[in-house]
Amino acid sequence: MPVTNNVSPLVIPRPAGRGAGPDLIRSRALSATTVLVAAFGEIDAASATALADGIERHLPGYRQLVLDLSQLEFFGTAGYSVLHTVHARCTQAGIDWVLVPGPEVERLLRVCEPDAILPTAPNIVAAVASLARTHSGRPC
Repeated sequence: MPVTNNVSPLVIPRPAGRGAGPDLIRSRALSATTVLVAAFGEIDAASATALADGIERHLPGYRQLVLDLSQLEFFGTAGYSVLHTVHARCTQAGIDWVLVPGPEVERLLRVCEPDAILPTAPNIVAAVASLARTHSGRPC
Protein backbone atom coordinates (compact mmCIF):
# COMPACT_ATOMS: atom_id res chain seq x y z
CA MET A 1 0.00 0.00 0.00
CA PRO A 2 1.50 3.39 -0.97
CA VAL A 3 2.13 5.89 1.78
CA THR A 4 1.58 9.56 1.16
CA ASN A 5 2.97 12.41 3.14
CA ASN A 6 0.49 15.26 3.52
CA VAL A 7 2.63 17.24 5.94
CA SER A 8 4.09 20.44 4.53
CA PRO A 9 7.90 20.61 4.73
CA LEU A 10 9.59 22.79 7.32
CA VAL A 11 10.99 25.28 4.84
CA ILE A 12 10.35 28.82 3.82
CA PRO A 13 10.51 29.34 0.06
CA ARG A 14 13.29 31.52 -1.27
CA PRO A 15 11.96 34.97 -2.20
CA ALA A 16 12.06 36.06 -5.82
CA GLY A 17 13.98 39.27 -5.09
CA ARG A 18 17.52 39.72 -3.85
CA GLY A 19 19.14 42.16 -1.51
CA ALA A 20 18.53 43.68 1.88
CA GLY A 21 15.00 44.90 1.16
CA PRO A 22 11.75 43.36 2.35
CA ASP A 23 12.60 40.05 0.63
CA LEU A 24 15.56 39.39 2.95
CA ILE A 25 13.54 37.93 5.84
CA ARG A 26 10.65 35.46 5.86
CA SER A 27 8.89 33.89 8.82
CA ARG A 28 6.49 31.05 9.57
CA ALA A 29 4.82 30.10 12.83
CA LEU A 30 5.67 26.49 13.65
CA SER A 31 3.42 26.46 16.70
CA ALA A 32 1.77 28.90 19.07
CA THR A 33 5.12 29.36 20.81
CA THR A 34 7.72 28.79 18.07
CA VAL A 35 8.58 30.91 15.05
CA LEU A 36 10.86 30.03 12.14
CA VAL A 37 12.70 33.03 10.70
CA ALA A 38 14.76 32.57 7.53
CA ALA A 39 17.10 34.98 5.78
CA PHE A 40 18.12 34.95 2.14
CA GLY A 41 20.73 36.69 0.03
CA GLU A 42 23.84 38.26 1.47
CA ILE A 43 24.51 39.54 4.97
CA ASP A 44 27.22 42.18 5.09
CA ALA A 45 27.72 45.55 6.75
CA ALA A 46 25.00 47.08 4.56
CA SER A 47 22.33 44.45 5.30
CA ALA A 48 23.15 43.36 8.88
CA THR A 49 20.85 45.97 10.41
CA ALA A 50 17.97 44.75 8.22
CA LEU A 51 18.65 41.20 9.43
CA ALA A 52 18.68 42.24 13.10
CA ASP A 53 15.52 44.34 12.70
CA GLY A 54 13.76 41.57 10.77
CA ILE A 55 14.48 38.97 13.43
CA GLU A 56 13.41 41.34 16.20
CA ARG A 57 10.18 42.17 14.36
CA HIS A 58 9.14 38.50 14.25
CA LEU A 59 9.83 37.63 17.91
CA PRO A 60 6.92 39.23 19.84
CA GLY A 61 4.50 36.63 21.12
CA TYR A 62 6.86 33.67 20.73
CA ARG A 63 8.93 31.78 23.32
CA GLN A 64 11.13 29.90 20.82
CA LEU A 65 13.00 30.89 17.67
CA VAL A 66 14.49 28.80 14.89
CA LEU A 67 16.78 31.07 12.88
CA ASP A 68 17.43 29.53 9.46
CA LEU A 69 20.48 31.03 7.76
CA SER A 70 21.17 27.95 5.64
CA GLN A 71 20.28 29.61 2.33
CA LEU A 72 22.57 32.64 2.61
CA GLU A 73 24.95 33.28 -0.26
CA PHE A 74 27.34 35.38 1.85
CA PHE A 75 27.71 35.96 5.59
CA GLY A 76 30.19 38.57 6.78
CA THR A 77 31.45 39.58 10.19
CA ALA A 78 28.63 42.10 10.60
CA GLY A 79 26.26 39.14 10.53
CA TYR A 80 28.24 37.47 13.29
CA SER A 81 27.63 40.55 15.45
CA VAL A 82 23.91 40.19 14.73
CA LEU A 83 24.00 36.59 15.98
CA HIS A 84 25.49 37.68 19.28
CA THR A 85 22.88 40.42 19.60
CA VAL A 86 20.12 37.86 18.93
CA HIS A 87 21.66 35.55 21.53
CA ALA A 88 21.78 38.33 24.14
CA ARG A 89 18.23 39.53 23.43
CA CYS A 90 16.78 36.03 23.46
CA THR A 91 18.57 35.23 26.71
CA GLN A 92 17.31 38.45 28.29
CA ALA A 93 13.73 37.84 27.08
CA GLY A 94 13.69 34.15 28.05
CA ILE A 95 13.37 33.00 24.44
CA ASP A 96 14.98 29.68 23.57
CA TRP A 97 16.54 29.74 20.13
CA VAL A 98 18.54 27.62 17.71
CA LEU A 99 20.54 28.67 14.66
CA VAL A 100 20.51 26.58 11.48
CA PRO A 101 23.70 27.69 9.75
CA GLY A 102 24.49 27.05 6.12
CA PRO A 103 27.97 26.76 4.61
CA GLU A 104 28.57 30.52 4.67
CA VAL A 105 27.62 30.86 8.34
CA GLU A 106 29.48 27.67 9.33
CA ARG A 107 32.65 29.03 7.74
CA LEU A 108 32.51 32.16 9.88
CA LEU A 109 31.54 30.25 13.03
CA ARG A 110 34.58 27.96 12.65
CA VAL A 111 36.82 31.02 12.72
CA CYS A 112 34.98 33.34 15.14
CA GLU A 113 33.23 30.90 17.47
CA PRO A 114 35.66 28.15 18.50
CA ASP A 115 33.88 27.68 21.85
CA ALA A 116 30.50 27.08 20.16
CA ILE A 117 28.47 29.32 22.48
CA LEU A 118 25.66 29.88 19.99
CA PRO A 119 23.07 27.07 19.87
CA THR A 120 23.13 25.41 16.45
CA ALA A 121 21.49 22.50 14.67
CA PRO A 122 22.23 20.98 11.25
CA ASN A 123 18.69 21.52 9.93
CA ILE A 124 15.26 22.85 10.86
CA VAL A 125 13.90 19.51 12.06
CA ALA A 126 16.87 19.02 14.40
CA ALA A 127 16.47 22.62 15.63
CA VAL A 128 12.81 22.06 16.48
CA ALA A 129 13.69 18.80 18.24
CA SER A 130 16.38 20.60 20.23
CA LEU A 131 13.90 23.25 21.34
CA ALA A 132 11.41 20.55 22.32
CA ARG A 133 14.03 19.10 24.70
CA THR A 134 14.68 22.41 26.45
CA HIS A 135 12.72 24.79 28.58
CA SER A 136 14.22 28.22 29.24
CA GLY A 137 17.66 26.97 28.30
CA ARG A 138 17.54 23.99 30.70
CA PRO A 139 16.95 20.36 29.73
CA CYS A 140 13.48 19.10 30.68
